[in-house]
Amino acid sequence: MLWIWVAAQVAAVAAIVAVSVHRRRRTSGLPRRPRPEPLGPEDARVTFPRDGETRELRALHKAGGYYLIVDFPDRATALRYLRGCEVRRELVYVIAENPEGNLGKDLIMIFEETDGSFVELAERSDGSRSTMRDCGRCGYQVLPVHARTAGIAEVSYGSSVRRYYALDGLQMGGHGFRCGSCKTLTCAWCLLASGPTKLADSSLVLRCLHCRSELEADPF
Repeated sequence: MLWIWVAAQVAAVAAIVAVSVHRRRRTSGLPRRPRPEPLGPEDARVTFPRDGETRELRALHKAGGYYLIVDFPDRATALRYLRGCEVRRELVYVIAENPEGNLGKDLIMIFEETDGSFVELAERSDGSRSTMRDCGRCGYQVLPVHARTAGIAEVSYGSSVRRYYALDGLQMGGHGFRCGSCKTLTCAWCLLASGPTKLADSSLVLRCLHCRSELEADPF
């Protein structure tokens, strides 16, 4: 059985957000997995809202990622537009430039472009994509867990060690779980949205959203 520890204190959530923002912005010093540079919006796996206006899109390749830049007259319009964007690939950013302070959106969140500070979590819609690295429900890329992933704690019980996961911490990092039965990936965002079963000790039981098997393996 997979036991999930859920962070409940506001201070703990703030710490998780801070770690995640530092990790995902272009100033991050963590090594990245090599991948080919996307050639355009379709390869970048970005969908844009249909707001009735034709907007000029500028593309910029930099060492830290691939940027799609759009101009807006004010912050409210920029934020509304970003909420309608879907960014399903790592290291791809939609930047909404406006006179009141540029905003950006990536795989995880909407953020302040100047310093990468958190604004709000990005909503995800269904978009099934059957690959070995994408969530089978929303189609977003799922990032592997590494040694410095936020939201993981280990507690020793005699000769054994039990690992606990803060599901909201994994959500902020873009991580998820691979089902041991059907091998489908499911991101933490979709697992939280599905309403996991809560036990009497406040731990959660997670089930694969595809075959309904109980998730027992470590995160992807």
